[in-house]
Amino acid sequence: MFPFESLKLGKIEYSSRKRTLFQCRKDGFSYLGQAKLCPNEKGITIELFNHSFWERFKNKEEILKLLEENLLELLKTSNQIPSNEYEKISSIWKKQIHIDTDNKKSIPIENSKKNLNNLFDSLNKEYFDNKVEAQIEWGKGYRSGARRSFRFGSYDIKKKRIRINPALKMKIVPHYVLELTVFHEMCHQFVPPIRNNGKWRIHHSGFKKKEREYRFYREALLWEKQHWKELIAGN
Repeated sequence: MFPFESLKLGKIEYSSRKRTLFQCRKDGFSYLGQAKLCPNEKGITIELFNHSFWERFKNKEEILKLLEENLLELLKTSNQIPSNEYEKISSIWKKQIHIDTDNKKSIPIENSKKNLNNLFDSLNKEYFDNKVEAQIEWGKGYRSGARRSFRFGSYDIKKKRIRINPALKMKIVPHYVLELTVFHEMCHQFVPPIRNNGKWRIHHSGFKKKEREYRFYREALLWEKQHWKELIAGN
């Protein structure tokens, strides 16, 4: 699961070190923090004012990286800082956490079927009242001859099997994008196709309404729109 129930940016303060307040929500509690943007130093530095936040996770370093990653995504879409400054901060941050941008495919966010099953189970409990019954696995990749589209996943209605494109293992992919992909395929069973005017409609209004229930739906779609070419290249 994405580790935060919500994540919001405040207005950026322009000073020698640009700063922005942010608020993240976990287990029904809100936590306030400060992100310092340091173009000539560490890229981004996180300071949480309530340290009890970290007690809610087993791995502080892993959650901190996820928090930094998602704050960067919010900064990019907030239009509060010039794009050239964002690129500087992002570049420094990537070097800081040792992301090999020339070999993105070798840095997975999920390596095992077990983790994918855990994600399925969490979404099933939270959004579907445990009513979705399906197998889930990483696929073998989906290639498009024109290389102008990217297939995130698929659902086999007869076998009740979900397959997820292994390109979504790449480190550049935010966790909420992987979650929305799994969520989308689960919706195919929960909100099945309907027949209208002699045609079967898969992504009908009921399906789309259910899909929009995912809390990071808009953020995931925006990321997909901006990065689909990178996913094709890594597929």
